[in-house]
Amino acid sequence: MKYLGITGVDMARKLSTFRSDDRKRAPETISRWISGKASIDAGVMAWIDQSVRIKAYMKWIPAFGPGAKL
Repeated sequence: MKYLGITGVDMARKLSTFRSDDRKRAPETISRWISGKASIDAGVMAWIDQSVRIKAYMKWIPAFGPGAKL
């Protein structure tokens, strides 16, 4: 989460937008995942994986990174 620059509350908000049942993801759930007290949903792991990949890609490809003129 530090690499992505988001907090548990930010992650809960972002993940809530992807839910099909319009329910909110609780920040407490994120805390349980991080502490290892609850297993992480596979869909959430995929989202985290994709977010890290995108950030790394944007960091190492200057032509497409922040401030790039397309």
